[in-house]
Amino acid sequence: MNRVERSDNSVLIFICGLLRLCPDELPGENQTIMENNGIFSEKLVAIGLKATNRELAIEALAKVMLENDCVAESFLNAVLEREKVFPTGLATASFGVALPHTDCEHVKRTSIAVGVLANPVEFHAMDDPDATVEVKLIFLMAIRESEALIVILQRLAEVFQTPDVLDQISAASSPSQVTQILESQMRQTTA
Repeated sequence: MNRVERSDNSVLIFICGLLRLCPDELPGENQTIMENNGIFSEKLVAIGLKATNRELAIEALAKVMLENDCVAESFLNAVLEREKVFPTGLATASFGVALPHTDCEHVKRTSIAVGVLANPVEFHAMDDPDATVEVKLIFLMAIRESEALIVILQRLAEVFQTPDVLDQISAASSPSQVTQILESQMRQTTA
């Protein structure tokens, strides 16, 4: 099995591979999607998350999302099944990130849980499922509308191109720091 260290075109592969499409332009009404509060919440951030594999890491974040009424009971299994077919590990300039998600029918409220892992875990790479990526940050996405998913993925991809931001998130000492960094960066990408 190959280990992916960094892919120069990983952001493009990320957008196209994760969605399995490449929109030519984003719908105009989605400009306001990232302006809505509630996508990131301190309650959905786990710093120092301890997990020995991707399934346990996803399970821990999904449990928090379920407890906060963001997702249906079926969400965890649906995410794990999708991850087997369409892996979401992404090598960035700093370290690996993963963006597991599933279909909107398993989502009650659009939200993203963030896991800052105590120790990296292996995810399969989205651009080469036979390769692995050592993931330090997980963004477990529960998105109600497919158009919103496109916008959110685009904004996250822009954030991932800024190594300093990823380093700030991984070094954050509190969930509020993580949400402040992400909300600030996501707003900046809309400008």
